[in-house]
Amino acid sequence: GAPDSSGRRAPVPIDGKTETLNIDTVILATGQAVEPEGLTGLNLTRKRAIVYDKFTHATSLGGVFAGGDCGNDKISIAIESIAAARKTALSVDAYLHGAPVALAAQYVHEREDISEKTFEDRERMCRAEYKSLSPEQRRDNFLQVYESFTHDDAAREASRCLECGCSDYFECKLLKNARSYGVAPECFCGGKTLTELDDAHPYVKRDPNKCILCGLCVRVCAQLVGAEALGLTARGFDVVVRPAMGKPLEETSCVSCGMCVSVCPTGALREKTPLAKPVPLEETVTETTCVGCSVGCSTKITTHGNIPLRILPRNGGVNRSSLCRNGRFALVDYPEPKALDERAYRDAILLMGKALQRAQAVYGASSAAIALSAYHTNEEIAAAQRFTARLGVRLISPGSTPSPLLTSPNTFSQL
Repeated sequence: GAPDSSGRRAPVPIDGKTETLNIDTVILATGQAVEPEGLTGLNLTRKRAIVYDKFTHATSLGGVFAGGDCGNDKISIAIESIAAARKTALSVDAYLHGAPVALAAQYVHEREDISEKTFEDRERMCRAEYKSLSPEQRRDNFLQVYESFTHDDAAREASRCLECGCSDYFECKLLKNARSYGVAPECFCGGKTLTELDDAHPYVKRDPNKCILCGLCVRVCAQLVGAEALGLTARGFDVVVRPAMGKPLEETSCVSCGMCVSVCPTGALREKTPLAKPVPLEETVTETTCVGCSVGCSTKITTHGNIPLRILPRNGGVNRSSLCRNGRFALVDYPEPKALDERAYRDAILLMGKALQRAQAVYGASSAAIALSAYHTNEEIAAAQRFTARLGVRLISPGSTPSPLLTSPNTFSQL
């Protein structure tokens, strides 16, 4: 038949053209149609598909909802039908509970400045080819036609992707509020200031183009942490959050505590993760206690499946919703395990013990001491207590947050 507006042709029987074929099985694959019998009053399209609202999926009959391939002349893929079923289920649930059915389209941000020139600096990588059975091999059976990718092929195919979406998608407060309050972004369309991305910091990834200039990172850095590593620069339309004195963030007074990342409501500030390629993931949160030292800070570890992703501060506790660099970014900065040379380790302890004994012999028994702080682990402190008790050396704890093991004289005997 003649092509429609989309260029598709529909099969039309030709009078007088009849051909007989000797076949065993016929699979009808020339299209599909809705059978609306029993649904009197249901509005249909010109192709006899069901007419339904694209937001609520409600049809012309009260209490009847539709979606997927059956309506609006749309021939969709399976994943679109699954998405339509989810939206339809929400409308059905609201209808059954007597609530108004008003499923609005979710707000999404679309970029219009992307073209082929944007990727001129990228290597063009062709799509991997599936291994498949030949027509002779699959003609009389139901074997799997296409083989699955091997692990290496799947990893290589995934690496072709240039963008996986904002990694802060599941936590972005801006996106959540935009959808909750029905934001109308067309009211704010216009010019924008593009800032070069900064990805040099070992723990924090900055994307100023996602910043909404709320100033939370500047305030928490100055008022809570006291580092003053971030500030608002320029005036008016050109205001942007930058590191102090225009330096790279790692060259400022930044202590890598991650508090700026914690308060950022968008993806402008994100912590780097152990993943080779950060992607938006739904995370499972487990509350625990940091074991990096003997302070015992309250933390949360987020995971996706069996992959640890981030360590976050937990409200309350001795750390008061903050963490040091070692606790916050332990997953990013975790060193490769190294085998210890037992003999060299023992020799080092003997050398240190003899040096302390020489100092005591020359300058007096009270002249030698070992200093430990709360940033040592309980095991390290207990080992130091045994070492100093054997040599008769003092154990001191400078600093404002001494470990309970260092302040209690009876702790060692209780271990």
